[in-house]
Amino acid sequence: MNKKLTILFDLDGTLVDTAPDLIRAHNHVMKKFGYPSKSIDELKNAVGRGAKAMMAKDNGKWQWFDEKIQNEMTSEFISFYGKNIVNESTLINGVKEFLIWCKKKEISMAVCTNKQEHLAIDLLKKYHENQVL
Repeated sequence: MNKKLTILFDLDGTLVDTAPDLIRAHNHVMKKFGYPSKSIDELKNAVGRGAKAMMAKDNGKWQWFDEKIQNEMTSEFISFYGKNIVNESTLINGVKEFLIWCKKKEISMAVCTNKQEHLAIDLLKKYHENQVL
């Protein structure tokens, strides 16, 4: 009996280091709404929690804005990020070679992410179009 293998990958931080573009989008929003920007170190733990959570991080504490403002900030974040999704993001070292190996071995692959579906698809398509994936 032949076994068919499938590998599920996380996207952000596993296949692609998306932190630089996510931080850039965060800082765009903070500047637009009159708040100070943050460094990668200050936001690293918030990156994997989704756009709305990134808009709440401040001075090492979870501080929530008024819901209306937070929703506006999140919408602006998603819009800006969607337009700048692969400016500074890079493949994690060894990913391309591993994915090529999986394809040669006929291993099915899928991505599981908390990133909005259209953003995840766009990110993967842009890497594929540039023949990176």
